[in-house]
Amino acid sequence: MPEFIEVREVGLRDGIQNIKTVVPTDLKLAWIKAEVAAGVRDIEVCSFVPPKLLPQFADAEEVTKRALQVPGLTVAALMPNLKGAERGAALGVHRLDYVVSVSEGHNLNNVRRSTAESLADLQRIADFLKTIPADKRPRLLCGLATSFGCTIEGNVPHDRVVNFAETVAAMGVGLAQGALDEALKYAKERKAFGQPIAKFQAIQAKLADMSTEIEAARLLTYKSAILKDRGENFTLAAAQAKLKTGRLAVRATEEAVQIHGGYGYIEEYPVCRFYRDAKILTIGEGTDEVQQMVIARALGA
Repeated sequence: MPEFIEVREVGLRDGIQNIKTVVPTDLKLAWIKAEVAAGVRDIEVCSFVPPKLLPQFADAEEVTKRALQVPGLTVAALMPNLKGAERGAALGVHRLDYVVSVSEGHNLNNVRRSTAESLADLQRIADFLKTIPADKRPRLLCGLATSFGCTIEGNVPHDRVVNFAETVAAMGVGLAQGALDEALKYAKERKAFGQPIAKFQAIQAKLADMSTEIEAARLLTYKSAILKDRGENFTLAAAQAKLKTGRLAVRATEEAVQIHGGYGYIEEYPVCRFYRDAKILTIGEGTDEVQQMVIARALGA
């Protein structure tokens, strides 16, 4: 059984975006504070879309600014494109959520773009976020809609879902690498007993293991990509990459927090957010259990 269940509230965005009556900004903030008081710690507070398309979010900047002042809250926002990501990053949101449908028809109906265009935009968003200093960079979360069926196209081919999950596997490697980078940086700066803690064998062992596991996961992800480019069957390799990188992201961020000690639980340090965000990679876009099932079947079990 999992040690905990992470709840991410999207009602303030998804629940009201199509309501004709515009909810006042103060009422939205009261909603946020009431949920935080009830124990919710992760809320998608708005969507950075043009106000003319969704007047409900004309106050997106104001809601976000005020939500960021609520103690203990991870502030997330949905962004449909690079421009939305730029707006969210400028405000300092903790996480930017992006959704692409595996179903071509659903994606066209939902965002008026092909899935290829959406994935290309996701890459542009990722490249943009890399230009932001790590301590100010929002986390990027990509969700794959219609993975288990589409209201427009019906059943979604298994291989297509795996193909998209392969793209997500690279995110696990990136998250783990970010955790290693931050842990190494902190270990070189933090001193104990007159020397940087990076000089202690226990810390060195953690860093060495993280580096080795990340490189192995990166190569496994590359392998699945190469098989796909060659037109060969990549189902097994993609499922292995997704399983490995998701678990690695969780483990690497956990070790990064451990190296930071108590500071690892403080929002000012990126590893705090890394640790929270990593878990979704073992759940979203095909749980670990689903990947294990895919792998076992590919092996002939």
